Amino acid sequence: MKKALYDLKQAPRAELDKIGWYLVTSGFQTSNAKFSISMKKIDCGIVIIVIYVDELIIIGDSDVNISDLKKTFEAKV
Repeated sequence: MKKALYDLKQAPRAELDKIGWYLVTSGFQTSNAKFSISMKKIDCGIVIIVIYVDELIIIGDSDVNISDLKKTFEAKV
């Protein structure tokens, strides 16, 4: 029973590591203060991704850049 509970605690961390690795290999820079904040300069704008619990919050100054990033994520899933 303890092993099963331990595995449940490790699953979210493994997913966060997988997402973080993908973001870094895609050119995003992880914040020094928080691992859950990543940013990337795209074209003439910037896109910021915040990972909070089980949500991905995407913020940017261009709707086109945000929608392109969302399409990329949907293709990867």
